[in-house]
Amino acid sequence: MDALIIIGNGTPDDVVLLILTHKMDGDHVVGMTKPKERLGTDSISSIRQYLGRIKNLIFVIDQEKDTLEDIWRRVDEKLQGNGIASRLIEEDKRIKIFDCSLGSYKFKVSIVINGLDGQYQKHTIEEHLIEYYRRVLGGSLSNVADDPKDIWESLGEGLHKDIYCKLLNSSKDKIKEIFPLHIKALEAVCIK
Repeated sequence: MDALIIIGNGTPDDVVLLILTHKMDGDHVVGMTKPKERLGTDSISSIRQYLGRIKNLIFVIDQEKDTLEDIWRRVDEKLQGNGIASRLIEEDKRIKIFDCSLGSYKFKVSIVINGLDGQYQKHTIEEHLIEYYRRVLGGSLSNVADDPKDIWESLGEGLHKDIYCKLLNSSKDKIKEIFPLHIKALEAVCIK
Protein backbone atom coordinates (compact mmCIF):
# COMPACT_ATOMS: atom_id res chain seq x y z
CA MET A 1 0.00 0.00 0.00
CA ASP A 2 1.40 3.39 -1.00
CA ALA A 3 -0.71 5.49 1.37
CA LEU A 4 -3.32 5.16 4.10
CA ILE A 5 -6.06 7.68 4.80
CA ILE A 6 -7.21 7.71 8.41
CA ILE A 7 -10.68 9.23 8.83
CA GLY A 8 -11.01 11.03 12.14
CA ASN A 9 -14.77 11.38 12.05
CA GLY A 10 -16.79 9.00 9.87
CA THR A 11 -19.46 9.45 7.23
CA PRO A 12 -19.66 11.36 4.91
CA ASP A 13 -15.90 11.92 5.30
CA ASP A 14 -15.21 8.38 4.12
CA VAL A 15 -17.43 8.73 1.03
CA VAL A 16 -15.86 12.05 0.06
CA LEU A 17 -12.30 10.75 0.47
CA LEU A 18 -13.10 7.66 -1.60
CA ILE A 19 -14.35 9.92 -4.39
CA LEU A 20 -11.40 12.32 -4.16
CA THR A 21 -8.90 9.47 -4.09
CA HIS A 22 -10.56 7.87 -7.10
CA LYS A 23 -10.40 11.17 -8.99
CA MET A 24 -6.75 11.83 -8.13
CA ASP A 25 -5.25 8.35 -8.15
CA GLY A 26 -3.04 7.15 -10.93
CA ASP A 27 -0.95 4.13 -10.14
CA HIS A 28 -1.02 4.03 -6.35
CA VAL A 29 -2.69 1.72 -3.88
CA VAL A 30 -4.43 3.74 -1.20
CA GLY A 31 -6.22 2.31 1.81
CA MET A 32 -8.66 3.95 4.16
CA THR A 33 -9.60 3.25 7.75
CA LYS A 34 -11.39 4.81 10.68
CA PRO A 35 -9.96 4.01 14.09
CA LYS A 36 -12.55 2.43 16.34
CA GLU A 37 -13.76 4.85 19.01
CA ARG A 38 -11.10 7.47 18.19
CA LEU A 39 -12.45 10.73 16.80
CA GLY A 40 -10.74 13.92 15.69
CA THR A 41 -7.15 14.33 16.82
CA ASP A 42 -7.49 11.19 18.96
CA SER A 43 -7.30 9.23 15.68
CA ILE A 44 -3.60 10.18 15.60
CA SER A 45 -3.08 8.14 18.77
CA SER A 46 -3.40 5.00 16.64
CA ILE A 47 -0.51 6.00 14.36
CA ARG A 48 1.92 3.29 15.51
CA GLN A 49 -0.35 0.47 14.35
CA TYR A 50 -0.02 1.68 10.74
CA LEU A 51 3.76 1.90 10.68
CA GLY A 52 6.01 -0.79 9.30
CA ARG A 53 4.68 -1.11 5.78
CA ILE A 54 3.13 2.25 4.99
CA LYS A 55 5.22 5.32 4.23
CA ASN A 56 2.44 7.89 3.72
CA LEU A 57 -0.34 8.61 6.20
CA ILE A 58 -3.11 11.16 5.73
CA PHE A 59 -5.28 12.07 8.72
CA VAL A 60 -8.53 13.90 7.91
CA ILE A 61 -10.37 15.47 10.85
CA ASP A 62 -13.19 17.95 11.39
CA GLN A 63 -12.44 21.26 13.08
CA GLU A 64 -15.90 21.40 14.67
CA LYS A 65 -15.88 24.42 17.05
CA ASP A 66 -12.27 24.02 18.16
CA THR A 67 -9.74 26.67 17.31
CA LEU A 68 -7.12 25.70 14.76
CA GLU A 69 -4.43 26.55 17.32
CA ASP A 70 -5.88 24.03 19.79
CA ILE A 71 -6.08 21.34 17.12
CA TRP A 72 -2.48 21.87 15.98
CA ARG A 73 -1.31 21.80 19.60
CA ARG A 74 -3.09 18.45 20.10
CA VAL A 75 -1.62 17.11 16.85
CA ASP A 76 1.89 17.91 18.09
CA GLU A 77 1.12 16.29 21.45
CA LYS A 78 -0.18 13.11 19.77
CA LEU A 79 2.86 12.80 17.52
CA GLN A 80 5.31 13.42 20.37
CA GLY A 81 3.31 11.17 22.71
CA ASN A 82 3.87 8.32 20.28
CA GLY A 83 7.61 8.97 20.22
CA ILE A 84 7.52 10.29 16.67
CA ALA A 85 10.08 12.84 15.55
CA SER A 86 8.56 15.21 13.03
CA ARG A 87 9.83 17.95 10.78
CA LEU A 88 7.29 20.29 9.21
CA ILE A 89 7.82 20.46 5.45
CA GLU A 90 4.67 22.28 4.33
CA GLU A 91 1.86 24.09 6.04
CA ASP A 92 -1.18 26.20 5.47
CA LYS A 93 -3.94 27.19 7.84
CA ARG A 94 -5.72 23.80 7.67
CA ILE A 95 -3.00 21.43 6.50
CA LYS A 96 0.42 20.38 7.72
CA ILE A 97 2.71 17.88 6.08
CA PHE A 98 5.52 16.34 8.11
CA ASP A 99 8.53 14.17 7.42
CA CYS A 100 8.49 11.80 10.38
CA SER A 101 10.56 9.05 11.89
CA LEU A 102 10.22 6.47 14.59
CA GLY A 103 13.68 5.11 15.19
CA SER A 104 15.05 4.35 11.73
CA TYR A 105 11.60 4.08 10.11
CA LYS A 106 10.87 7.15 7.99
CA PHE A 107 7.44 8.19 6.75
CA LYS A 108 5.30 11.18 5.80
CA VAL A 109 2.23 12.39 7.70
CA SER A 110 -0.30 14.83 6.30
CA ILE A 111 -2.97 16.30 8.55
CA VAL A 112 -6.02 17.92 6.93
CA ILE A 113 -8.53 19.83 9.02
CA ASN A 114 -11.93 19.93 7.32
CA GLY A 115 -13.65 23.26 6.96
CA LEU A 116 -13.79 26.41 4.91
CA ASP A 117 -13.45 29.87 6.32
CA GLY A 118 -16.94 31.24 6.09
CA GLN A 119 -20.33 31.60 7.64
CA TYR A 120 -20.51 28.46 9.75
CA GLN A 121 -19.64 28.22 13.42
CA LYS A 122 -18.72 24.55 13.03
CA HIS A 123 -16.30 23.36 10.38
CA THR A 124 -16.75 19.85 9.00
CA ILE A 125 -16.57 17.93 5.72
CA GLU A 126 -20.28 18.69 5.29
CA GLU A 127 -19.32 22.35 4.89
CA HIS A 128 -17.31 21.39 1.79
CA LEU A 129 -20.20 19.35 0.42
CA ILE A 130 -22.69 22.18 0.96
CA GLU A 131 -20.38 24.65 -0.78
CA TYR A 132 -19.91 22.20 -3.66
CA TYR A 133 -23.70 21.97 -3.93
CA ARG A 134 -24.08 25.77 -3.87
CA ARG A 135 -21.08 27.00 -5.87
CA VAL A 136 -20.52 24.24 -8.39
CA LEU A 137 -24.00 22.77 -8.83
CA GLY A 138 -25.88 26.05 -8.32
CA GLY A 139 -28.08 24.61 -5.59
CA SER A 140 -29.93 26.84 -3.19
CA LEU A 141 -30.66 26.28 0.46
CA SER A 142 -33.94 27.22 2.07
CA ASN A 143 -32.49 26.97 5.56
CA VAL A 144 -29.31 28.48 6.88
CA ALA A 145 -28.00 27.04 10.11
CA ASP A 146 -24.76 27.35 12.00
CA ASP A 147 -24.13 23.63 11.84
CA PRO A 148 -23.29 22.29 8.36
CA LYS A 149 -24.11 18.77 9.55
CA ASP A 150 -27.72 19.88 10.14
CA ILE A 151 -27.90 21.51 6.71
CA TRP A 152 -26.42 18.44 5.03
CA GLU A 153 -28.85 16.17 6.85
CA SER A 154 -31.79 18.34 5.77
CA LEU A 155 -30.89 17.83 2.10
CA GLY A 156 -31.88 14.17 2.36
CA GLU A 157 -30.32 10.94 1.17
CA GLY A 158 -31.52 11.28 -2.43
CA LEU A 159 -29.81 14.62 -2.88
CA HIS A 160 -26.73 13.34 -1.07
CA LYS A 161 -26.38 10.56 -3.66
CA ASP A 162 -26.87 13.05 -6.49
CA ILE A 163 -24.17 15.33 -5.06
CA TYR A 164 -21.77 12.38 -4.67
CA CYS A 165 -22.39 11.32 -8.29
CA LYS A 166 -21.82 14.84 -9.57
CA LEU A 167 -18.65 15.11 -7.48
CA LEU A 168 -17.45 11.82 -8.95
CA ASN A 169 -17.99 13.19 -12.46
CA SER A 170 -16.59 16.69 -11.79
CA SER A 171 -13.39 17.98 -13.29
CA LYS A 172 -10.31 18.06 -11.10
CA ASP A 173 -10.40 21.86 -11.25
CA LYS A 174 -13.91 21.99 -9.76
CA ILE A 175 -12.91 19.51 -7.06
CA LYS A 176 -9.78 21.52 -6.20
CA GLU A 177 -11.95 24.60 -5.82
CA ILE A 178 -13.89 23.09 -2.90
CA PHE A 179 -11.42 20.49 -1.54
CA PRO A 180 -8.02 22.20 -2.08
CA LEU A 181 -6.30 20.88 1.05
CA HIS A 182 -7.53 17.33 0.59
CA ILE A 183 -6.11 17.37 -2.94
CA LYS A 184 -2.84 18.87 -1.69
CA ALA A 185 -2.52 16.04 0.85
CA LEU A 186 -3.21 13.44 -1.84
CA GLU A 187 -0.70 15.04 -4.19
CA ALA A 188 1.89 15.08 -1.40
CA VAL A 189 1.92 11.28 -1.45
CA CYS A 190 2.45 11.30 -5.22
CA ILE A 191 -1.13 10.52 -6.15
CA LYS A 192 -1.71 12.36 -9.41
